[in-house]
Amino acid sequence: SKQELIYWMNLGKKNGTELLPVNEIKFKPNNIILSSDQKAIVFRFGKGKNDCRLICIKTGNCPILHIIGFDTNYKAYNHGS
Repeated sequence: SKQELIYWMNLGKKNGTELLPVNEIKFKPNNIILSSDQKAIVFRFGKGKNDCRLICIKTGNCPILHIIGFDTNYKAYNHGS
């Protein structure tokens, strides 16, 4: 997308992204050290049976998002009730 990250963040949880404390992630990403105060950025995409989450980390002022995982079966973190 040509949209900046702030655009997606402003769409909110249902249509764009949500922030997730990294201590709520149920897997350990490879080759990335996470600090306890860090938040993952979760992008929602797909509809119905094809619903999925893309879990990313942004480090410092670097403009790169590091993809650390996909959640295709709702097991990467607690999605609530």
